[in-house]
Amino acid sequence: MAGLGRTHASHPGTGTLTAPAKVPGLIAAAYAALFLLAAFLCLWQLDDRRLWGDEAETAVLAVNVVRFGMPVTVDGRNEITNLPNRQDANDDHLWTWSPWLDEYIAAASISILGPTTFAARLPFALIGLAAIVMVAVVARRIYPGHQIPLIAMTLTLTCVPLLLHTRQARYYAVLIFAATWILYGLAATLRGRHRAGTVHITLALAALFYCNYIAALGFAVGLGALVLASWRNQRAAALSIVYAGLAFGVLALPWIFYAGAGSQLALVDGGRLGSNLLYYVAEMHFHVLPWVLLAIPLLALGYRSARRLPHPAPPPAPIRSFETAGWLLLAGSLLVDSVSPLRFFRYLTPLIPVAMLLAAAILVRYVHPPALRWLAVAVLALSNAFASATGFVFPSQPHHPLALPAWDFLRSITTEHRERLDGVIDYLQAEASPGDTVWVPDPEFPLIFYTQVRILDARLQRGIPAEEPTWILPASASGISTRRQLRLPPVLEDHYEEIQLRVPRSARGGNRPDPHAHALFDDPATENFRLYRRHSVDPPPRAP
Repeated sequence: MAGLGRTHASHPGTGTLTAPAKVPGLIAAAYAALFLLAAFLCLWQLDDRRLWGDEAETAVLAVNVVRFGMPVTVDGRNEITNLPNRQDANDDHLWTWSPWLDEYIAAASISILGPTTFAARLPFALIGLAAIVMVAVVARRIYPGHQIPLIAMTLTLTCVPLLLHTRQARYYAVLIFAATWILYGLAATLRGRHRAGTVHITLALAALFYCNYIAALGFAVGLGALVLASWRNQRAAALSIVYAGLAFGVLALPWIFYAGAGSQLALVDGGRLGSNLLYYVAEMHFHVLPWVLLAIPLLALGYRSARRLPHPAPPPAPIRSFETAGWLLLAGSLLVDSVSPLRFFRYLTPLIPVAMLLAAAILVRYVHPPALRWLAVAVLALSNAFASATGFVFPSQPHHPLALPAWDFLRSITTEHRERLDGVIDYLQAEASPGDTVWVPDPEFPLIFYTQVRILDARLQRGIPAEEPTWILPASASGISTRRQLRLPPVLEDHYEEIQLRVPRSARGGNRPDPHAHALFDDPATENFRLYRRHSVDPPPRAP
């Protein structure tokens, strides 16, 4: 493989790569420029948008971690629950629906910077930035030269879904970093550093697990397939992965028993395997990397065979094994994602760095001359041209017209944003008193985080609250769905005044990181948002 400079050497007969040599000045400047761009994309105006429901769930639990040392769900004012049957907490009112790693990460930041939007998101944005850097580090551990690291880093930092998920106060960035950490451990193992590789893979799998079971299981399946594929020819590396799997199991067992996580396996639905797999493959194609890249090696092979040209020598064994591992991790994760009970783009996020490394290797190995290769990189980084042009292979999926996602994202984070939730929060911060009760049809975690009110979740009770609420929100201010709505009971009509707020007409759930759902820009229109406020003095009784 041609590189921008020879910085690796191979030990004769082993295919094992030595440590990188000194980086030339021009290339060091290229890495620095990519890092600064990645930092800007991850961190700029991180608090311009308020936390949406899932982010606020993490943030309010993190605030409780700061107060009580653990993610308690009943804090003396509000109850934090997503499920009407309260199955997301145990009898001690401790959150058990998902592991706690992201809550403790957010709590560390909030304890220093205070309970703000910026504090909640900052550690995850920094972890996402570290993941982008780690992609280049992993590539340097495996591949000679600097082209593959630079291309992989470029493709990663311009992947809009990765950036959207990185800028969330949620575990997504940890998944992305943990995936690159596993690749780093594999690189160490394949270069003969088996003990170090075992430690890295163990800790990375644990980080995946203590954020999201599905991501951990997907990578575990991929690693298990890698063990089977390499057992005969690379037994030492295979054993290193086996030891990592065993150690990871020891680390995961306490939570499995404490939280009863095994019961969630009952939600697995293999009957949707085909439709879910098609969905995830299409999402990868349109929003991460077009699968047409997979055809490049086949086209190159066919061209050389037709022209009777000699085929290039295969890469060293560590590189072949690393790329095999990448494909198996992709396959294992897609399989597990497709039988999971819910279908979310977030499950694909740990696969993004894996895909970018494989794509960079394909481009450097098969696309010549270098000018054509870098043109292809530019098209992939700046547009969806390849994915849009080949979208016909997914006829059942929505059409994706030609666009410039990275440019649109850049414009989005440098543009001020306001939405419906901003109008409601601003009003309550100005008009509501600490401890005021608000009767709502949804959990309204953002209102809990940004105001001092007490939320009365209508899902958790029957009929009118025993305590007459100070405020009533017939429709959710932050929820994605409007199907659940409250009506002002006739017996309370004389007790409340109706207020019509003029708020931005934003898309519900527009701050979600899913590429189909995220609203990059504001809707300039406004709309009325209705709420009711209890009279400060009870009105006289009606005349008979």
